[in-house]
Amino acid sequence: IALYQASPLPTGLADFMAISQVTSPDDIFEMQPRQSHMPLITAGQTSVFAETDAIPGLLVQPSFNPREQAVFSRDLQEQLQSFGLKRANTAAKIELRILNPQVANHRIEFEVDTESPTLALIARSHYPAWKLRVDGQRVPLLRANHNFMAVPITDPGRHRITLVYEDNQFLTGLAISGLTLL
Repeated sequence: IALYQASPLPTGLADFMAISQVTSPDDIFEMQPRQSHMPLITAGQTSVFAETDAIPGLLVQPSFNPREQAVFSRDLQEQLQSFGLKRANTAAKIELRILNPQVANHRIEFEVDTESPTLALIARSHYPAWKLRVDGQRVPLLRANHNFMAVPITDPGRHRITLVYEDNQFLTGLAISGLTLL
């Protein structure tokens, strides 16, 4: 909601969300390109912690720079540190690369090559039906920048990240509906 209430368009949040086109102010049927948009998957940002209610307001501030920072609720601070992501709280830059991104409706796959623990951010809505695996192992999917996905990368090196959307409640409902129909 904060994005739609903000005027003008908050550049930092729009960049993070990979918004590459906006409606022209003169003609609602014409689109204008945005050159500063970021890719859908990024990594290496410094972790910033805030109260959950304050995060939407921080994201629409002109000072929000998604290339440099990712905003997390304070209750995730200990969890991030337990993953060995202490360095994510410093301004030190780390060398990393996002490789071979493949994005589909129900699946996101990519590789991260990093010299130290980091977080990969995905500009897609966080939802419990997304199941995360890092190198085939289940890992908790974190919430960053209010309602987007963050993947903890706890070890240096190259890692395969796979997110699959598995909505078991929907499938259960579908099965019940099918049985009822029969």
